[in-house]
Amino acid sequence: MHTRSSISTTVASSIQSNTGVGGRAGRKSKRSERLSTRDGQGDGVRRAWPKKVASPQVDRNKIRPTHFLALPLNNHPTLRAKIGTFQNALLAEGHPNPGTSQVRRSSTPIGGLDKSIVIDPRRLHLTLGVMALEADDSDPRPSASTSIPTKKTPQTALALLASLRPHILNILNRDESVKVTLNEMGWFPEGRGNGQGKNVLFIGPGSVEGQKLWAVSDLIHQRFKQEGYITETRPLKLHCTILNTSHRKPRNFRLGLDIEDVLASDAMRKLLAGTASETLANAGKVKVDSLGTYDVREVQLWVMGSHGPDNEYVSCGGISLSQGNRYYSGRV
Repeated sequence: MHTRSSISTTVASSIQSNTGVGGRAGRKSKRSERLSTRDGQGDGVRRAWPKKVASPQVDRNKIRPTHFLALPLNNHPTLRAKIGTFQNALLAEGHPNPGTSQVRRSSTPIGGLDKSIVIDPRRLHLTLGVMALEADDSDPRPSASTSIPTKKTPQTALALLASLRPHILNILNRDESVKVTLNEMGWFPEGRGNGQGKNVLFIGPGSVEGQKLWAVSDLIHQRFKQEGYITETRPLKLHCTILNTSHRKPRNFRLGLDIEDVLASDAMRKLLAGTASETLANAGKVKVDSLGTYDVREVQLWVMGSHGPDNEYVSCGGISLSQGNRYYSGRV
């Protein structure tokens, strides 16, 4: 069994940070611009077009992704609060209660858990695909006398996304959004084998075949793969990461998350949806009481590893799924 070091009294402040309550994180970027969302969900969406976009770098013969397509979930305060509560409940198990000398012990301490691997709820999203894009300060739109540009940049990616909007609206059939019901929790690698070596814990919509959410997501993913933007060969898996061991500080790639400990935790037991969870656990997922259904009204292109004024990902732009609003982006 793994042992965990004590978490300091910053757990209390971490709860405020994760739920987006109690102040802003970081300083506002001079190159970021707050845009009001069109869905009335509260938080603004930021977009930024840096003067320079980092070109893809080769790391051990692998191209390092620079951007990814996202269905934003971070603009739902209710979801942020629920995920933040769950994350901090995990962190608090078996650790001193801040401000007291009492220790609350769970039946199974959680091996491999550390606050550094917790994903800020202000960064929640469903990923539709990652890509490596090049910097291009010139206007990528072809004129009547030029051929279609072959250089893949944020602007050409946004142009491709915008070209898919009519097909997406046809799928939505006058709906103003795709609905995301979060009723499943899973982990990577999947399965129960090597329970101490899991890298990612996520929530997701479970089975989405036949839903408009899947039809829209798969259309975008497949088209970007056909055009060479997405090179990932694994099938699309809609998931929203809430713990990721690759963020561990100090780095320790050999130390994973013990999923058996997570499943046995008090925090997890409060979410599990009865016997259905036990049936699915061996397949690498468990049913949870619904964390809610959320309307997603935009598809955005986010900068990998970026941090906006409130620790959100920086958006290069995107398209609206609303019939009345077309799209917003850089120079598309």
